Amino acid sequence: MKNPDPKTKDQILREMKEMKSLEESTCGFYQTIAKSPEIVDEKVKTAFDLIQADERKHAAILQKIIFLVENNL
Repeated sequence: MKNPDPKTKDQILREMKEMKSLEESTCGFYQTIAKSPEIVDEKVKTAFDLIQADERKHAAILQKIIFLVENNL
């Protein structure tokens, strides 16, 4: 099987920015659930708070990668 052609800097940046946007959107989604008055179980709220914090970390990591690609490729 042939290896795919290497991606260009623009392709890498576009995909990284798409992933970052998805992480940020997901973070907001989980945050909305955690703050919903319809969710009364504190364990559920805490679980969604933890998940949204992880998504925020993922977005920050992707931002660092974007910076590295922009400045080093």
